[in-house]
Amino acid sequence: MAIIRSSSDHLTLGADGASKDIIFESNGTQVASISSAGNLTSTGIDDNATSTAITIDSSENVGIGESSPDRKLHVNSGSSNAVAKFESTDTIATIEFVDVSGSVREIGVSGNNTVFLNSAGVEDMRIDSSGHAIIPAGVTLGTAAGTYAAANTLDDYEEGTWSPTLSSSTGTESGRTYSTTPVGTYVKVGKLVTCTFQIYCDVTGTGGTGEAVMRGIPFQPDQYGSGTFGRGSRFTNAINAASLDVEAGNVRVYLMGSYSPSTTVLGYLPPSQWGIAHVFGTITYTTA
Repeated sequence: MAIIRSSSDHLTLGADGASKDIIFESNGTQVASISSAGNLTSTGIDDNATSTAITIDSSENVGIGESSPDRKLHVNSGSSNAVAKFESTDTIATIEFVDVSGSVREIGVSGNNTVFLNSAGVEDMRIDSSGHAIIPAGVTLGTAAGTYAAANTLDDYEEGTWSPTLSSSTGTESGRTYSTTPVGTYVKVGKLVTCTFQIYCDVTGTGGTGEAVMRGIPFQPDQYGSGTFGRGSRFTNAINAASLDVEAGNVRVYLMGSYSPSTTVLGYLPPSQWGIAHVFGTITYTTA
């Protein structure tokens, strides 16, 4: 037996049968019910049109625009590419992901069109408004998925300029001039540094002793390296197989060579070889 009772504030629907359910039907088909315990069972929520907007199935999966959801939240936007929108009223909006251990990861956007990924509130990476990926800890390459290895991680890349000068290893040199400002560039990939240089010296310096050196390389070497001169480099005297020797722990490189084509052993050359010189080439070494 059904009971329908109304008052100025409420409409009461009741059932006193065995199941004590209130059942809602559409064209003879049950679409929802309320049990005596107050539980609502519904196949969906109508969007005031001819289709169901939201579906909650028996597995408690929720479908929005999807009548057969297969996840806890299943959103189907149909032909629209914009599936969902998450919006905040300040300059940052984030979505949190939490696993069973309680670890929290966030992905979000900030007011300047930056996408970022946080781990426990600390930023791991971001993609800025110009599309640059900024990853402070570096990028691990050539390992299995999810495997970090320091030896496979590129954590530094830098390009820049440096100011090469010709000098001596000992003594106080003075008076050296250059017809144009010496030019140097470098690229640093991880620990590997590659430098280029071009120097036009038109007046020889005086007072220098020891060996001929080039000073100013941008990073201190952690072990010995080497340098080569470009074809057409000129020195005070004709030098056989001229090269540069990078000294570990110092930001200078030594000029090596031999005056005699018949001599195969290279040695350090004196500062006088940096006389009226035009030299250019490349230096390669590693740094800590």
